[in-house]
Amino acid sequence: MIKISNYLPLSIVLFVIFPSVLSMQDGHWTILTGIGIFSFVFINLILILSKKLYFNIPYPLTILFFGLLISSLISFLIVGKLRPVINYGALVLLFLVVRTLSSQIRDLDRLIINIVFGACLAVPLVMLIGIDKPFLGENTSFTFYRFRGFFSNANSMGMFVAFTMHMIIGVLYVFKNSLSRLSKIYFYLIFFLSTIFLLASNSRSAILSVIVVLGAVLVIELFKRIKFSNGKIYFSNLRSILRLFSLIILFCVIIYWTGALDNTIEKFFIKRLTVVTDISDGRISGWLFAIKNWNWFGYFDFVEFAELNGMLRVGHSTWISHLNNFGLSATFFFIFWILFMLYWAWRQIRTEKDSSSVIVFFLTLLGFFINASFQTATSTPGLATSIIMFAILFKKKFL
Repeated sequence: MIKISNYLPLSIVLFVIFPSVLSMQDGHWTILTGIGIFSFVFINLILILSKKLYFNIPYPLTILFFGLLISSLISFLIVGKLRPVINYGALVLLFLVVRTLSSQIRDLDRLIINIVFGACLAVPLVMLIGIDKPFLGENTSFTFYRFRGFFSNANSMGMFVAFTMHMIIGVLYVFKNSLSRLSKIYFYLIFFLSTIFLLASNSRSAILSVIVVLGAVLVIELFKRIKFSNGKIYFSNLRSILRLFSLIILFCVIIYWTGALDNTIEKFFIKRLTVVTDISDGRISGWLFAIKNWNWFGYFDFVEFAELNGMLRVGHSTWISHLNNFGLSATFFFIFWILFMLYWAWRQIRTEKDSSSVIVFFLTLLGFFINASFQTATSTPGLATSIIMFAILFKKKFL
C-alpha cells in the first residue's frame, strides 16, 4: 500500500498543479483547473472517510471562509453567476482536504520539497510541446521577442515559469544543505531553463515578481543576521549576506548586459495602435474605471458594461477582475485570505527558528501576489500551490 507521504504530493501534482498549468493555455482551457481540483477533492474525500478523519477548520479562517462562501452565494442569487461559488468553493475544499491528509505526515519539509520537485516537471514538458504545436494547428519557433510557446499569449508563459522560479528560489535558499547533489542539479537546471523562457516572454509582471522574490530572500537573510540589543545593532555572519547580495546583483547585471531585457524594456515606451498609449498599457485607466463602478455582488458581464461606457481595456489584475465579476463583498474576503496567509508566513519567519518550509511558501505566495496584481491569475498553479502549502503548514496554533 502506498504511503500517504508519497501519495499526497503525487496526487497534488497530477490533479491540481498540472491541470492548472494546462488551463493557462487558453481561456477555453480554464475549466481544467476546476476539473482537476474537484477530482482531487472527490478522490481524497473517499480516502478521508475510509480513514475516519475529520476536517479541522482553524478558528481564524472559519469566519473568513463563511463570509467568502456566503458572499458568493448571494452573488449567485442576485447576479445569476455560479462562478464565484465554484471558484471559492474549490479553493476552500482544496485547503480542507490537503490540511486533513497532511496532518498524518510528520516530515512536512520533505513533503514541500516533493511538491516543488513534482511541479517543476511541468517546465520541460511545457517547453517541449510549446516549440511545435501541431495539435493546435500552429508552428512556433523560439525567440526572445514575446515567446509564448505552448500558451496562447506570452504573459501566460512568463507567469508559469516565474511560478516555478519562486518555488525553486525558496527551496535552494533554505534546503541547500539538505538536498542531494542530483536534486540540486535538477533544480538549478529547471531554474536556468525557466529564466531563459521568462526573459523570452518579455512579461514585465512576471519578471518583476521574480525580482521581488529575490529581494525578499535578501530581506529575510538580513532579519536573520541582524540583532538589536541595548540600542546597538549586531551583525552575525555578515559574509553570507554580502555573498547573497553579490549573487543577486551579478544575476541581474548578466541578464541586463546580455541584452535579454531589451525587448521587455521597449514595451514601456512603444505606443500601440489602439487607444492604449500610457506606460501601463491602459491598465490603470481600466482599474480606476472598475473601482469607480464597483458594486457589492459583481456584474453578470462587466466587459460589456465597460464597452458600453467607452472603456475598452479592463481586468489585467486578479483583484480588479474579482471586484468586477464577483463584487466587493466576496473580493474583500478573498484578498483578506491572501493577506492573512502572507502575514502568518512573515510572522512565522520572524519568530520561529525552524521556518524553512514557511519561507518556501511565503516566496511562492509573494511571487503570485505580485504577478497576479498585473494579470488575471485565479486558475493558475501559483494560487493553488500557495493554498496547498498553507494547508500543510498552518497548524492549530496561530499566535
